[in-house]
Amino acid sequence: MSLLASQGEGYIAVGCTNGIYVSKRATDYTFQRVLEFNEPTAIVAIPEFDKFLVHCESSLFSYSLDMVVRVSKGEATTKDLDNSFERLAKEDGAVSFLKTHRIAGRTLVIYAANGSLYIRELTRPGGNPQAAAEYKLLRSIPIYDVPHDAVFFLDKIAICADKAVYIVEPLNTANPSARMVPDLPNTKRDEKTLKVVPEVKVKGDTPKILDLMGKTNILGIVLYEKEKDILIVYEDFGCFVNNLGKPARSRYYVEWERRATTYARRGPHLLLLSPGYIEVRNIDSGKLAQIVEVNDIRLLRSGLSEPGILVAAMIGGAEGDGGRTEKLVELLYNAN
Repeated sequence: MSLLASQGEGYIAVGCTNGIYVSKRATDYTFQRVLEFNEPTAIVAIPEFDKFLVHCESSLFSYSLDMVVRVSKGEATTKDLDNSFERLAKEDGAVSFLKTHRIAGRTLVIYAANGSLYIRELTRPGGNPQAAAEYKLLRSIPIYDVPHDAVFFLDKIAICADKAVYIVEPLNTANPSARMVPDLPNTKRDEKTLKVVPEVKVKGDTPKILDLMGKTNILGIVLYEKEKDILIVYEDFGCFVNNLGKPARSRYYVEWERRATTYARRGPHLLLLSPGYIEVRNIDSGKLAQIVEVNDIRLLRSGLSEPGILVAAMIGGAEGDGGRTEKLVELLYNAN
């Protein structure tokens, strides 16, 4: 079970093996199945445009968010919901990644398909607030890897893939390419293998970080230093780079205590989750603040609403079930 979206008027949507369920956010959740997708990869709700996006397997679908909530409350039928159905990216190929965000007051829908990154904008024709929203294609950009996350900063998007990060300027049509980072000193990147290799014999920290990069994948990206630079979060370490992708300091990487499986940002802290532990670090410095022991816990993503809610799944949803069910828990952050 995975939490994939939390939006609208205090509702929460969860993708499971046998469908998408919605419940009012409360102490005791009562979920109602609204869609029969099996194991959706991502769900995002966009209230201002009345859109509910579902990425399942290799396809991307759009529904009315209002209708999704009404079905969950028994005020509408699944047939009513199907009437709002729209399939996106049908001509673009198999979709491997979905992300939505707002930049410069514009709502963007970003997805990867068949080696390209597609950027669409949600708009209303003629600026009419009563008109149905449309997905307008702004541009497509070739990508050499399979993306799985994205972070918006300044006027740029940092697209995170397994072995590289791609810096894209979505609204700059004069610069259509994507730049791969980190741009380490005295190195070059082989675009076919995505490996970073020395151009000349290098000294200092560079050989060590090249060795680490060859053994670990990228989990994602967080912003630091007044939200203008990025910390690339690898499974085993973090790499500080500026908005041009170059190392941002003399000691530009920090190794984690344990291999992380996922991460989240809360306030000035980076939370690194690994089996049985949460490692808490200061984002700006990378300094270790605390290690918290926890039961097996799996962080769940929540789309556009993620800054406001941090939910995880834990084994043990019901007694005597042999660990076959899970329970949702909300993690409360205390900066003190």
